[in-house]
This record gives sequence, structure tokens and C-alpha cells, in this order.
Amino acid sequence: MKMKNGLRIGDVVQARVENITAQDQIVASISGHFYSVLNQTNEVFKIGDIVALYVESASPIRFKIKKAKHSGHIEYHA
Repeated sequence: MKMKNGLRIGDVVQARVENITAQDQIVASISGHFYSVLNQTNEVFKIGDIVALYVESASPIRFKIKKAKHSGHIEYHA
């Protein structure tokens, strides 16, 4: 199933960390679109980092970090 934004469950996308708003909250951009995402991993990100995200769910949109030291999720919050 293709989502409005062109992403499909199972896709892997590159996102750039644009801002750190809290210890577990970042703003990431994907193809020019900005997403506030919750970081539930043990990964520490900094502005400019590129992260590979796996599209895990369409509703709500949920991303899983593709390559992480510990399994976790990044979720999109509208």
C-alpha cells in the first residue's frame, strides 16, 4: 500500500537530522519534508546526521532505524 507521501511499508529511506528538540525528540527531513520523530533507541544523534529509516507502519506513520546498535523505533508524530 502506497501512502500519500509516496512511502510504502518496507521502504528504507534516508533522513537527515535537522534539529534536536529534546533528548528523545528530533526533527528529520525526508525528501524535503520535515518530521518530528521520537527517538526510542539508544542512538545519540546530532544535527546533520544521516539515518536510514525503515517504514514500519502506514497509520500512524512509524519508522524503525535500519542500522542501530540496539533495536528501537522512530515514530512520526503529526
